[in-house]
Amino acid sequence: MLQSQLDDAAKEIAHLKNKPPDTIIKTVPVEVIKVVTKEVKKRGANFGMLTDPDHPNNQIDLNEIATLPEGTTVNLNQYNVFAYRKVIRGFNVMPDWTESIKRGSPRIQEVTYDVSRRITKDGKYIGGVVGYDFKHDEAKAGIRYSF
Repeated sequence: MLQSQLDDAAKEIAHLKNKPPDTIIKTVPVEVIKVVTKEVKKRGANFGMLTDPDHPNNQIDLNEIATLPEGTTVNLNQYNVFAYRKVIRGFNVMPDWTESIKRGSPRIQEVTYDVSRRITKDGKYIGGVVGYDFKHDEAKAGIRYSF
């Protein structure tokens, strides 16, 4: 993850402390990881964070859960964290520097707009781009892949 994404995730985690959990998990130690993974996937989150309902400010370590006796009932709060946006949009304006310098005033050569959807958990996106090239008087369309 990029530092800016880590910062965003940290802000979201801090915000989560002030809201109720997304899910309350009641299961056995061996099933915790499966239940958390299923919930994260269902919600489209990037990862899940677990806390003890009696101490919601303390994150649970899954390794500690794994050491509990087999028949123990586990009761945990799950918060889903969204570190990457599901959809990103962009608007681009490219100046025509040659014409701008010649005429002494700014000229726009091309304008584009794109919408991309996240396709991987680590923040890769794919989407469409449309635009107009004023210099060549033509419309454009294409595909954008962001990583």
